[in-house]
Amino acid sequence: MNEIQPLLFEYLGSMNLGGLAGVQIDPTELTEQDYAEIEQSLRDMFEIVDVDLKFTTGNKTAYLYGMEANIDIAGETSDESANVNFSVGLRDFDEEFSIQEPSEYMTIQELIGGYMDSPPMSAFDQFSFANNSQRSSNVITILNAIGQYQVDNRGALPGIITENDTEICKTGANSCAGLVDLSILTNQGIYLFELPIDPSCPEYCSPNSTGYSIFRDFNGRVTVGAPLAELGETIRVTR
Repeated sequence: MNEIQPLLFEYLGSMNLGGLAGVQIDPTELTEQDYAEIEQSLRDMFEIVDVDLKFTTGNKTAYLYGMEANIDIAGETSDESANVNFSVGLRDFDEEFSIQEPSEYMTIQELIGGYMDSPPMSAFDQFSFANNSQRSSNVITILNAIGQYQVDNRGALPGIITENDTEICKTGANSCAGLVDLSILTNQGIYLFELPIDPSCPEYCSPNSTGYSIFRDFNGRVTVGAPLAELGETIRVTR
């Protein structure tokens, strides 16, 4: 008698910004503002991350026979973008099996190094860590726009960038008095449509500031920093 093979069904799903309805995080001592900022950080993350999933299960047993995942991370450049995909096939349920350890491998402890010895981050620290990641990305975005402007203008710097570390004026501000005006980068959206804003703004920023600062040295090198960085981290890049 021929063995009857179970029918297989595929379940497809995707996860992106449109599927993120809301986020709730403990501990309960977080304020409503904390919740709002954490949710916004997650929404920002899902704007650049798409996850497609496929599950295959049996008709009679409902066992999971296979899983496939495709993860796209869209960075601003090809170097910052990534694609990860994997598939797992499961067969021979309830039967013994052995796993052969590869001759060359790296343990998870070795992979992430000293992070394993660090205590787990609280929900608030995770939120701060996500904010700092966004700040680092924004600093690079501003520097990239300045660099492209210099390429197009024989090395000239945009706006009036002095040797004094000064905050950058935000796009569409009522006044840029006392701030560095980089609106030439956003005019007609040639280099940027809008200057990035620090995640802590406007609560901890002046009304017309981006929350990021800029200065140049005597050699013309430009430094952009994030003075509102959290967890004691210093975020500053020079080119």
